[in-house]
Amino acid sequence: MLISIIMPYYNGIHFLSDAFESIRQALLHCNNNDIKYELVLVLDDGTEKAVPDIPGSVIKSAAEYREEAYGLSGEYKELFEQEVPGKITINEIPVHGVYNVAALRNEGIRKATGCYLYFMDSDDYLLPETLNNMEELLHKEEHDIIAGKLVTGMFKYETYLSEINQKKEAATDNTAENKAHNNLVDRLCSYRLSALNILIRREYLSSNIFDENNELYPDMSFTATILSCTDDIYYADNMVYVKRIHNDSVQFPALDQVKITGRSELYKKSLDNAVEIEAKYSDNNRGEIHGKRPGIIEEAVALVKHKEKTVKRKRTLRRIGNFFRRPTFLFRLIEKVIFRRLNMKDNWIVFESFKGKSYSDSCKYIYEYLADTEGDNYKYIWVLNNKKTNIPGNVEKVKYLSLRWFYYTSRAKYYVNNVRQPAWKHKRKGSVHLETWHGTPLKKLVFDMEDVHSATATHKQDVYDQSRGWDYLISDNPFSTDIFESCFLYPREQIIETGYPRNDVLYAPDINDRADIIRKKLGIAEGKKVILYAPTWRDDEYYGPGQYQFALKLNLDKMRERFAREYVVLLRTHYYIADAIDTNGYDGFAYNVSRYDDIAELYLIADMCITDYSSVFFDYANLKRPILFYVYDFEKYKNKLRGFYIDMETELPGPLLYTEEELYEAIDNIDKICEAYKNRYNSFYDRFCGIDDGNAAKRVADIVWRNSDGK
Repeated sequence: MLISIIMPYYNGIHFLSDAFESIRQALLHCNNNDIKYELVLVLDDGTEKAVPDIPGSVIKSAAEYREEAYGLSGEYKELFEQEVPGKITINEIPVHGVYNVAALRNEGIRKATGCYLYFMDSDDYLLPETLNNMEELLHKEEHDIIAGKLVTGMFKYETYLSEINQKKEAATDNTAENKAHNNLVDRLCSYRLSALNILIRREYLSSNIFDENNELYPDMSFTATILSCTDDIYYADNMVYVKRIHNDSVQFPALDQVKITGRSELYKKSLDNAVEIEAKYSDNNRGEIHGKRPGIIEEAVALVKHKEKTVKRKRTLRRIGNFFRRPTFLFRLIEKVIFRRLNMKDNWIVFESFKGKSYSDSCKYIYEYLADTEGDNYKYIWVLNNKKTNIPGNVEKVKYLSLRWFYYTSRAKYYVNNVRQPAWKHKRKGSVHLETWHGTPLKKLVFDMEDVHSATATHKQDVYDQSRGWDYLISDNPFSTDIFESCFLYPREQIIETGYPRNDVLYAPDINDRADIIRKKLGIAEGKKVILYAPTWRDDEYYGPGQYQFALKLNLDKMRERFAREYVVLLRTHYYIADAIDTNGYDGFAYNVSRYDDIAELYLIADMCITDYSSVFFDYANLKRPILFYVYDFEKYKNKLRGFYIDMETELPGPLLYTEEELYEAIDNIDKICEAYKNRYNSFYDRFCGIDDGNAAKRVADIVWRNSDGK
């Protein structure tokens, strides 16, 4: 028996790679040698779809995607032949012109030779047991149609499998007749009559069975037809197919993310048409599930409409409730109706660092430079949740998301911040947004990431929309300029390569005097050396979006016993981390400085920096002091969670240390470490710190406020 898997492909080689790998894993689990497969890969070679405002240097052409697909299928042909010889063949079918998914599938139907056909999208994947469970069912009893279970997944194949294994929620077979019917109806409802994960006897298909005039919802009429033309339908709960949710609707939008006029009308029409198709068949020919009453499509569509009405009603009630419970909703309305209609103030500047959590970062040093050189030519507004924070000069302080925040951010011409703004915050026409960002990137960001953990499915779209409102984006070095263009899909000509103003203090002529003041402020005993430990967050350890868990992987008792005579330890976590580090009982040795406003001041007093994947070491390297990398979960972070822009094993200005004992040994032998990494440190400094010289704030001000080239 031959089964044809028909898979259309347009772009997204990372999706296709996962689809291939899932098929390979599924084949390795198959035990029936009598069933063979052919993978009909239908390749669209139409011109690439234009994405507005995305730099051309980061867009791949359709030809490049096809070339990658051919290369990948070649690799898997060899793998299949080695691991499951004779079990599957790959047949690439190129098509010419602009094709939609319906046309691609129809071409696959015409070229397929199997007695059963099975449709799979190139951005989805199968669970390892899926094909074997399907084969076992066919071996017992052949059916005209076998419909399997559809589930959704946010992440790549490997990550999804690891989560399944952790949760131990593998699907189980369920052959109860009434439940099988209900499951199929619910599956058709939840996935809008999807044709995916349905094994179909070929005699029920003819060419062009998918409606090529229905670009968005061709599955509905197709599924209605095949389920109406036979009563031999079986629902297999253990035949599981994972429909991947796209988290990049900018570069790789799913069909339901494509913005097309008239979508709502077409959707309703497609649902009604599916019911009409089913109604054309006699009662005897309608699909039945083990004797259950007919009308599968009609029942599913009715359930769809009921659920959508319920969701719409709940959403409306939630919005009404939020309007009265949360002042932000009321403030947004006031801003739109009142504040936005007031004149913009050309000499107002709003500064905001980490959403008002601190007076810090490049925003701080740009402000201090402008206050010193421009004085009262501008009105300075600082967003600070703690209004007791001491700021030099004459400033107005407002809390983040307060009514006054909305007032000033809507009226000020200049807005300077260092993180993303809320997704609903839209730039006012004529205003100037200076995005300083908050570090040279080591970890992959936004559009360079395949998976985005602990964020919403719209994260990439939100970042893209927000970044279109940035007039300038500061870069610290040529490396960052390249990355920012890629990870934000940001126009290169709007990136200003000035160095980071927050690093100006590291080149201050009175650096030693400043360090003495900070040491006394923290109560650090004279003569003690300072170790700064500044780890970052883990993407898969979180309470919710932007709220990360953290467990300290240092034994403070051991450290105190071993190093207290010579050192004190400053513990500084990322501002995303919600957990507080408990340093009670370690007075005089361990200090929790996570709430200290300006980490740059901590650099000044640190004799050594220990970090992991945080970008702090790029800035700290300006001081040419020792850096150690405590990376106890290196393989997981590199391969599963994020990935890196540089090779940490060969390019960092210090050693990778995987255990506490290795870290302690490195501290004991820090002089030898410095000598061993001297050449690498110098190369690193030249590459990443070459622009910083204490004058970055001046260069930024010259470009943004003085309309010069900053040179």
